[in-house]
Amino acid sequence: MGGVYLAEFGGNTFSYIIRYVTDLLNGVPSIVIGIFAYTLIVLPRSIFDAGRGPGPGRDDDSIAVRSSEEFLRAVPNSLREGAMALGASKAKAILP
Repeated sequence: MGGVYLAEFGGNTFSYIIRYVTDLLNGVPSIVIGIFAYTLIVLPRSIFDAGRGPGPGRDDDSIAVRSSEEFLRAVPNSLREGAMALGASKAKAILP
């Protein structure tokens, strides 16, 4: 949903910050994110299973947001306008 927001409604400071943070997370190696999650989640709780999801999950989210934004920007406006002219709502024209 972040990619949809950035592609369709993002033109303000908040969207700029989201783009910057996702680009920043794309540039950080996954081992660094894993060590960061390990020190914040696993070490204080002394539970090894708690650290499996948050590290790699954040890495995948940033890739999904930026790629979905680029995919939606690649759709021509004439195709969206054509869908709305046939009676589809804006949400139906954007989302599959």
